[in-house]
Amino acid sequence: MEVSGKWNNDLMIKQLQTCRDIIAQNPDSIYKTDVEVLKRLLKNTNTFFEQSDIFIEKIKDDIDACSMFNDFIIAITNFSCLDEYLPQEDIYISELVYPESLLFELIYEFYTGLNQEIKDLFIGVFAQRHNNVQFSDTRSYNSFLPGLRYSYINIEKDNSIIDFENAVHEYAHSIADLMCYRVDSYSSYPFTELFPIFMSFLFLDYVDDALENIHDEVRVLKVINARNMTGYATTIRDFYTFLKLIDDTKLLETKKAFINNMSKMLEIKMGKVAQILETSILEQFSYTIPYLTAIELYYIWKEDNVLALSILKKLQTMPDSNNYYEELQKLGINLNEHGKEYILNITKPHGM
Repeated sequence: MEVSGKWNNDLMIKQLQTCRDIIAQNPDSIYKTDVEVLKRLLKNTNTFFEQSDIFIEKIKDDIDACSMFNDFIIAITNFSCLDEYLPQEDIYISELVYPESLLFELIYEFYTGLNQEIKDLFIGVFAQRHNNVQFSDTRSYNSFLPGLRYSYINIEKDNSIIDFENAVHEYAHSIADLMCYRVDSYSSYPFTELFPIFMSFLFLDYVDDALENIHDEVRVLKVINARNMTGYATTIRDFYTFLKLIDDTKLLETKKAFINNMSKMLEIKMGKVAQILETSILEQFSYTIPYLTAIELYYIWKEDNVLALSILKKLQTMPDSNNYYEELQKLGINLNEHGKEYILNITKPHGM
């Protein structure tokens, strides 16, 4: 299961011309999205994660996110408190020497063992691995072409078990996009990262059983992921608290005024404010809500894997809603029902 380790630029150029030909006949075609993605990839610039140069415009988006996801705030706040149960000292993942063929063999065995729909979608993407997968030292990401129904996958190479999780995560994005592509998935829809995060939950258990002497690394990675998410939850909680304290919109008019006032009202250092706002609140919502949901799906999976995947599919393909929190409850998902139990289990010497 060898791969070239680089994207096929010649294929990209052919795909770009194909999309342009289609657009010439149908100017409103979804292939316009493909063109923009391919142009960016061919220029070798990754703008997917760039944030706005205008701080206040970004803050306005973050304020809107707090309004959109207001119903999730209590669950997120409660989850932030679970940080006390996680180890606070620095923890590290050991280097792992492995052939790339092993990574792809494990991913193949994992995805083809879930259910028939996921297996079929995965195999279609996996068959293109010689052309659409590359390894690099930049953050992992997935660029999907909705017209051509084709993905380009970048996997960050860390030379550790994180590489395996990164690969599983990005392949999950391809599968999810093939199930139900959303043009503007990072706006009001909170579950864009759910499928990849839940697949990571399942894969880490799978690889723990599949490989020898990997248990400690799996446990450490689970703890690191949980610490990252309690960190996001804490940032969202603090930001939301600050917004509730503001009674003068002039406090938000400049970057300096915003940071100064947030520092003063929350009694935290200005440098800490700048640090917690480095990642947009909207992006932190987009990972925290799926992570909390994935925990509950994980416990459903342990009892009934068919039901868990059925709920996952419903969340992935559901139409836009004005109340996603309520939609979760209708599907039997109660956020934080198992949050503390999960955190305590992953910090035990022998895991779950």
